[in-house]
Amino acid sequence: MSEDAQNLADVSGGVWSENPEWPVAEWQAEVAADATRRGYWDWVLSNISSGAEE
Repeated sequence: MSEDAQNLADVSGGVWSENPEWPVAEWQAEVAADATRRGYWDWVLSNISSGAEE
């Protein structure tokens, strides 16, 4: 996990928490579809950074 993703997880309640705009289930679906290989918090950070819409 990148340092920025770790910091995001930390301020969001820890690595087992979930970002309300980017649900774990959505990340799991992307992993299952082989659309991402990122870990959850790196994926959230990437979506936030790119300005992706939910």
